[in-house]
Amino acid sequence: MTANCRFLKTAFRYVYTCGAGLPFVLVWASEQTNPVSYERDVAPIMKAHCVTCHGAENPDANLNLSTLSGIRKGGIGGPTLVSGKSQGSLIIERMKGHGGKPRMPLGFAPLTESQISTVARWIDEGAKADAGSQLHWAYVAPLRPSLPKVKEVAWPRNSLDYFVLKALADHGLKHNPPAEKSTLIRRVYLDLTGLPPTPSEVDAFISDKSKFAYEKVVDRLLASPQYGERQARFWLDLARYADTDGFADLPRTAWMYRDWVIKAFNQNMPFDQFTIQQLAGDLLPGNNFDRLIATGFHRNSMFDAEMGGDPEEAHLNVIADRVSTTSTIWLGSTLQCARCHDHKYDPFTQKDFYALAAFFSKTSSTPTNPGEKKGRWVEPTLEVPTKRQVAQREKLRANANLIDREMRKWTPEKRAAMAAWKNEVLNPKWTVVEPKVESNAGGAFRPLPDRSIIALGIAPSKDLYELDVSGLTMKATGFRLELLPDESLPKKGSGRADDGSFVVTKIVATLDGKPLKLAAAAADEEDSDFPASSVLEGNEDGGWAVFENVDKPHELVISFGSPIDLKTPNRLRLKVYQYFEEPKSVIGRFRLSLTENKDPECWVASANLMELLKKPTPTKSEVETMEKAFFASAPMLKSHRQTLAQIKKDLDALSEGIATAMILQENADATPLKIPLRIRGEFINKGPDIEANTPSVLPPIERKKRVDRLALAKWLVSRKNPLTARVLANRLWEQSFGRGIVETSEDFGSRGSLPSHPELLDWMATELQKGWNVKAMQRLIVTSSTYRQSSIPSKKMLERDPKNILLARGPRVRLDAETIRDASLVFAGILNRKIGGPSVFPYQPSESTEANVDWKESHGADAYRRSLYTFMQRGYPYPLFQVFDIANRSECTARRVNTTTPLQALALLNDRGMKEAAEAFACRMLGSSKDDKSRLVFGFRVCTSRHPNTRELADLQALLLKLRTRYNLDRKSSIALAGSPERAAWTMVGNVLLNLDETINRN
Repeated sequence: MTANCRFLKTAFRYVYTCGAGLPFVLVWASEQTNPVSYERDVAPIMKAHCVTCHGAENPDANLNLSTLSGIRKGGIGGPTLVSGKSQGSLIIERMKGHGGKPRMPLGFAPLTESQISTVARWIDEGAKADAGSQLHWAYVAPLRPSLPKVKEVAWPRNSLDYFVLKALADHGLKHNPPAEKSTLIRRVYLDLTGLPPTPSEVDAFISDKSKFAYEKVVDRLLASPQYGERQARFWLDLARYADTDGFADLPRTAWMYRDWVIKAFNQNMPFDQFTIQQLAGDLLPGNNFDRLIATGFHRNSMFDAEMGGDPEEAHLNVIADRVSTTSTIWLGSTLQCARCHDHKYDPFTQKDFYALAAFFSKTSSTPTNPGEKKGRWVEPTLEVPTKRQVAQREKLRANANLIDREMRKWTPEKRAAMAAWKNEVLNPKWTVVEPKVESNAGGAFRPLPDRSIIALGIAPSKDLYELDVSGLTMKATGFRLELLPDESLPKKGSGRADDGSFVVTKIVATLDGKPLKLAAAAADEEDSDFPASSVLEGNEDGGWAVFENVDKPHELVISFGSPIDLKTPNRLRLKVYQYFEEPKSVIGRFRLSLTENKDPECWVASANLMELLKKPTPTKSEVETMEKAFFASAPMLKSHRQTLAQIKKDLDALSEGIATAMILQENADATPLKIPLRIRGEFINKGPDIEANTPSVLPPIERKKRVDRLALAKWLVSRKNPLTARVLANRLWEQSFGRGIVETSEDFGSRGSLPSHPELLDWMATELQKGWNVKAMQRLIVTSSTYRQSSIPSKKMLERDPKNILLARGPRVRLDAETIRDASLVFAGILNRKIGGPSVFPYQPSESTEANVDWKESHGADAYRRSLYTFMQRGYPYPLFQVFDIANRSECTARRVNTTTPLQALALLNDRGMKEAAEAFACRMLGSSKDDKSRLVFGFRVCTSRHPNTRELADLQALLLKLRTRYNLDRKSSIALAGSPERAAWTMVGNVLLNLDETINRN
């Protein structure tokens, strides 16, 4: 038998089919002859197995099996059924493969005998439609069932056990005995905290003979801060939390949302409030930081940060993801299928999809390029400074305001200085020079009559102009580089780029080969992202540039740190770098001048300002413009400006250190929320506007006032909603048992699995609705007799129920990726239990990281934080986690699928982090005792929580002896591995213990 099984429900019956195709019946109740329901029993079979080919759109053989009318109508082969006669019905013949025709469904696994029998019974009973409305089970509100009557009344510890015990009795199975105490405590520690117990904690539990010893352990774990971290691991998969955007995969700051989730679980926030704050915390009264941070839930969507594409279309994709995520988490429904058309299997229409999308259509977003079909729509972020940061910022701003007021306060001296400044700007004193010019790219130049120079030939992608000036006698304080437009250049500009622009990335000056300090730079005009000052920094991604008025002359003025004494034959050399990434962004025509004026950068003025300064009677606003320019450049105010510039730098540095959170905010508006339906899901093919609403198959949303995200959140956790409580109960069950009562926890629809214990699921759902107490439900689960059973199966159990669907034994589950690493750090004694804060960067192979994420490897304690805090890169998940099936968080993940591959063994044996853990673990074992046997027993207990048996201990002793011999003979390898032969031997023993099957599984 294989584990590849399918669990299917017919009326009052479950059929369990093994991979070998041998069915056997698990009777849910006594054999009955209740009428077969089309909606409940037949339609799910058709939708799950037939409508892929025989659906409503272009059905094969013109046979539509997605509706009752289509089944009755038949296809090109004639009627599919004869009412009351299954033996003469074509559909049954084709399902069985009789008559020499292929067995249906063609190309897929055949239907089981029980499924065929269900369809046949329905036909024999007249192939009738159901009387009244027969909804799929998941869309009917749960009713609290009574506890089943059981014979073994001593076994149940709480209500959950009654449902499990009744199912076992109905199927002729018996439950397992309780697990060993050492196994049980390890199980519950890993389930509730994601960390294993220490040997002393195991010993304390075993020695506690009180009646409620186990319950005390459970309560302590539920109250521990590690509980919230464990629960957050599951929720962050659902919330598709990551530290990068996806697509271009640029880094983002999202960790405050992750910390909010941990805090919410630790505080046992009721799940209804947990839901409301994440979906609509910004719409709740009061300006509460925590509630705003909670809305980061829907900011976790992938985000296209590239400056291409249509920003509205990119935003629509984000909205669609929010609809899909919301429906998966709270409704257990694959609603994204309805983005382009009505859902093929479940009763959700395309209108339902866009009605939900409308709830997210008015969230605040700012276009970076308004009116242009490029760029992106950026949603808000929230600064969350500490009290100290708030005080520092207030002090800096107060100082800046004080200096600014002092600078703008007029005095007779300032009036005189402004007059002098005006005269100097209008009558600049520059000495034009004719330098010798060389091009690093091999270009040629020609001097022009106005003593300017123009570049000739084909424009290179990048260049470096070297300007040599000699034969002068003066004390130069600075130089001016004029960029002059020319008819022969692109767009009649001064640059050689296709749009007439240029970018000067860096300028370096030397005098007789000795470097000169360049103190300041100013320009008559500059792009906001390409200021003149950047030429002093030399960043090839930027520089000084003018992109707007390319057909006008422009000037760049740079002052020396101190005046330079030019005398013949001194040689001044200026290197003008033009290394911008855009091709041909080089200078086309220019002119060089020198000056002896003090602070030459202070006399630079734009063409518009020059015109104002020449006006004999300027207006009041023009005078204000000139005064503003004076304050911004006058030499007498230079110290004020420098102080303000330093304060700005300090404020910028402070802002970089302030934590930020991505949040949602609603654009307040009284009009109804609505969004255009997209025909066939095509962005450009707009249909009618759809107002915000909930799916028509589910109970209606309350409409006392304008419905918004807050109304949606409250509707999701309403008692009338049949899905949310069931989905949550199923998810909590899955966390402890490795499999949900509904195995397809992401899909409660007709294509999903049916519940193995439907009454248990409904009981748990109605229990949750009383107060949405997640900790209380988890306590019920882990204190049940069902959970406490031994996981060792009997032969009969494996034959009858290999996947443990009926829960005759305790759960045995492979640890998830994060827990495997965390447990190894605990075993090694190096786990850093700090909670929260920015993500960290533990070691990973350098080739595993995309270049756009600067993986600055964390050192010290940060290298050993819990895996929850590892920087989560969507495009390149942490390699060790990826091997163990972590979700890449590109979309909501309700269920990880565990695989078993050779790569996992290779990773555990060779990953650097695991090797470091093994080395630290070896030190722990060596320090635990003075004799080898005690050390080995200690190491084995640390990893498994139990004592080794005689054979296991003998195997470990033999391994240690073999390793000692090997490393004493090969001292070079031992030193490279751990520093000495003895430590090397124990490191490899530790490596083996960390790789035990029992270490990486929860029994």
